[in-house]
Amino acid sequence: MCNCMNETLKAVTAEVEPKLPAHKPGTLKIQWENKVFRLDGKGNDVMLPVSIKYRRTKSSGDEYKNTTHDSISMAMTYCPFCGENFDKQASEANQ
Repeated sequence: MCNCMNETLKAVTAEVEPKLPAHKPGTLKIQWENKVFRLDGKGNDVMLPVSIKYRRTKSSGDEYKNTTHDSISMAMTYCPFCGENFDKQASEANQ
């Protein structure tokens, strides 16, 4: 199972921390957004956000004044860094 997500996060932390203004040691927390706790045994735990914006219509056919904003998250099938298949990793880990 690849460890690209954790390795990349460590590299980001090493790059960002020295550039931050003075801060108390041990207080910096850098983590992936859209991280989930998976119960289905799959290997990936970071979801890719998809933003949705649209203008709803009333039953009369007129548009509402405001735009509706929503989002969904999609699980990645392959590691975005090395290309390894997450589903294959999970099935091998469960055996």
